[in-house]
Amino acid sequence: MVLSSNLFIFNFKTVKIFLKQLSLYLLLPLAIMLTIGLFDNSDKKYSPNENIIKLQNLNSFDSLDFLFVGNSYCYSGIKNSMFDSLNIRTFNLGIATAGPLFYKLTITDYLSSIKKYPNYTFLLVSPTSFSNGADNFSAYPIHRYLDKPVSNFSLATSQLKMIFLYPELVQKSFKKGVNNIISFNKTAPVNNINPLLASKGYESSKIIIDKKIVKETEGLYMPFKKETFSNSRYSILLDIIAILQEKGIKVILFDLPTNKLSKYYNAEFNKTYNDVIADLKKNIILFP
Repeated sequence: MVLSSNLFIFNFKTVKIFLKQLSLYLLLPLAIMLTIGLFDNSDKKYSPNENIIKLQNLNSFDSLDFLFVGNSYCYSGIKNSMFDSLNIRTFNLGIATAGPLFYKLTITDYLSSIKKYPNYTFLLVSPTSFSNGADNFSAYPIHRYLDKPVSNFSLATSQLKMIFLYPELVQKSFKKGVNNIISFNKTAPVNNINPLLASKGYESSKIIIDKKIVKETEGLYMPFKKETFSNSRYSILLDIIAILQEKGIKVILFDLPTNKLSKYYNAEFNKTYNDVIADLKKNIILFP
């Protein structure tokens, strides 16, 4: 009986030592990976990426009359120079795939980094804003390039559905961190007189969307037919509107006629979207 007890204690100690060694073996690489991932945004001063340039220089555009916030339709569809002749100060904060989650991060960060709030904030709202096609943090990790960067862990735990995105965000941050460490001091800082900043965020495009291009790219939008309207994104949009209005900033919601994606969503999705727009019109200015 004593022998059996000693054997049990021996086995327990052995297992305990093994588990400690296994934990160290697993956690050490993870710790190294997370540490290197912290350098994923160290290229913020020299990256030629349009989104990064905008976010890094956004606080230079203070005391605006109009701030435009949206996705690619916004940055290629709102030409800020049109307002210059009217002495209207504007900036185009259009970012690829931006939806309510992107909006909340960028707007909150912007408002905390300027002295005077914009008089009006224009928010682009379309069916895509409430679908899985919006807010692609994996392809566009804007949270890491804010004036006050948000960690991957904080972002992933901010929304229940985003927790499953955490491993992918960590992996991409690690790869970007390695690349930034290797290329450190090899690239000159981006000149503040960047054409993108001179155009106040507007990005021109020479691409003409004709029937041929529509046909060739139509397959990209077919998954939209299976989309369900995201009530969580709608709730976040309402939060953004409330934040802006509490600060005395007038909110105007808009869409652009160049956006033809609504035809790819199913009838139920479009019905919910139209009901939401009708409800928003009761209290918020929408155009057209």
